[in-house]
Amino acid sequence: TVEYPNGPVLKPGVELPIVVTIKNLRLNPLNLSYIVHGVNPKAYQVNPVNGGLIAQPGLEARVEFRVRLIDLDELGAVEHPVIQFTATDSPESVNVTLTILPPVVWFINRVDESDEDVERWINDALAGDWGVIYRDGYDLGLEDLISKGQSMALVGFIHNPGDTRIIHVGVPNNAPYVKLWFNGEPLLESKEKYILRPNYDGDGRNYIDALMRHGWNTVAIKIKRVDEPVSAHFIMSESGKQLHRGLTDVTQHRKPKLTA
Repeated sequence: TVEYPNGPVLKPGVELPIVVTIKNLRLNPLNLSYIVHGVNPKAYQVNPVNGGLIAQPGLEARVEFRVRLIDLDELGAVEHPVIQFTATDSPESVNVTLTILPPVVWFINRVDESDEDVERWINDALAGDWGVIYRDGYDLGLEDLISKGQSMALVGFIHNPGDTRIIHVGVPNNAPYVKLWFNGEPLLESKEKYILRPNYDGDGRNYIDALMRHGWNTVAIKIKRVDEPVSAHFIMSESGKQLHRGLTDVTQHRKPKLTA
C-alpha cells in the first residue's frame, strides 16, 4: 500500500513524505531490494533512491520516501515515479507507482477597496512584486490572511494545453464582497454573505461559464472582509453535460515568462 500522510501535493520548501508498506505472505522472511525509476530530475528528488528491507513472515515492512522540490516550473501536471521491489531469492519484481501533484499557486496582495485595476495586478504578479501562497486544491485558505476591514486581491495563471472551450468557474464563499475576473473580463460579483457550499455544479449565485483559451489564462479575485474571517474556494469544471467533472488537463502552478 502507498500512504501520503500530508497528501500528494509537493510544495516549495516542504519535503513530501510517502510511505510504502509491503506485507510478507510467505512462511519465510522476505528480503527485498528497491530502486526508484522515472524521476523527473529537473523538478524533484526522491530519497532514498535505492535500498533494502526485510519483512518477517506474516508481517509488514515499511519504507518512507521523502520528495523534495527542485524547480516548480519543471514539475508536470502529475508525476508518476515508480519504485521497483525485487526479492533477493527471485528474479521477479513488483512495481509500485507513486503520484506527485503540483500545488495551486496564487499571487496575493492587499488592495484598496476601490482598486480594480486587474491589468496592473497581473503585471505586478508576473514581475514578482506580490506575495505567493501554495494550496492543495480549491480552498484559497484566506482565513488568517485578510484582516478586519481589508480587501485582498488574488491572481492565478492557468495553462490549458487543450483546445479553447467553455468551462464552468465558481467562487463559493461566505464573504460580504467578492468579484471574479477571467482573462480580464469581470464575470461574477457577490455583495452579500452566503453559506459556503463548494461543489462542481454551483449554488446558483457564485458560478458562471467562462471561455478558457488554449495556452495561458488569468483569473483574478477580489475579496473583502468586514468582521468575521472569510472563506472562499475557486473551482473550475467542465461545462455542459460534463459539469460534474473537474479539469484534469490544466495546470495552475506556473506563470508565463516575461517578455522584453
